[in-house]
Amino acid sequence: MGDERQRRNRDSAPPTPDAIAPQRHATSLPGPIVALQRSAGNRVVRSLLAAAPTKLTVVPSHELTHVVQQRPAAVARRPFDAVIRRVQWTDANVTLTANLSAELRDGLAQAMANPAALPAGPQWLRNRLIQEDNLDLAAKAAGTSYADNANEAWNRLKPPAQARLVEATFKTQNVQKAQATALAGQNTRVKAMMTQRLSGTAPDGKVMTAGKFKWAEVFKNKDGDLPGVAGAGGYDEYYAEPDPGDLPSDGFWGRNRILHNVTVGSPHSGHWWVTADHYEHYVKVTDA
Repeated sequence: MGDERQRRNRDSAPPTPDAIAPQRHATSLPGPIVALQRSAGNRVVRSLLAAAPTKLTVVPSHELTHVVQQRPAAVARRPFDAVIRRVQWTDANVTLTANLSAELRDGLAQAMANPAALPAGPQWLRNRLIQEDNLDLAAKAAGTSYADNANEAWNRLKPPAQARLVEATFKTQNVQKAQATALAGQNTRVKAMMTQRLSGTAPDGKVMTAGKFKWAEVFKNKDGDLPGVAGAGGYDEYYAEPDPGDLPSDGFWGRNRILHNVTVGSPHSGHWWVTADHYEHYVKVTDA
């Protein structure tokens, strides 16, 4: 009996720091972290992570859809915080502009030419919104809403009107008309969404915290992964076009970011960094 109790206690015990295995991408770490949070509390977990060989940070669950690229819908449903790996930049992490992806290269060129503000929203943002809207239209077409509306329209007809029509044909034409109307309204929807993303204001007038397009926004460098005092800022942040593999459903803004050191008097002032994995790793662009 005592051996069985010891075995159960051992199996259910919270993991040691050695069990905290870092992931290659910025994804939620598996069960050991969660079990440790539940049994020991977030404060203990934070202290353990601070001493871990790989630098980690705890990200609130409401931010997961913007940083998690694998199974975002499943992870977003979890009520607990996720642990994301961060790697501090060193002098060895440098590259030339030519080595960047086309998306980061174009974004960097735009940021250098327009460090304070863009004259207009980038074309890639409009394309991204169209892509997102097409996904929404496809999801709606695959669902039952169009068919349900067609059924309701048929049921609203009086019996004499129904007698003059073929039910299946009526419903098919109703669905096709609704789909055509939705597609025809895409330009209006995209224009409205473009305004919202650029201004950071939702249709109800509320400020959008995560959905706003960032250009020359303050980057706090809260983890101190870039040169400077942790949390003191000193950087401007810019969004770059997401890579083709970063679909809107995996996080609208993708993972490409550009950082510009604007700290007066700093030896790094004026220098540029990029990250292609949403702040997991930083690379300094030496010829920018």
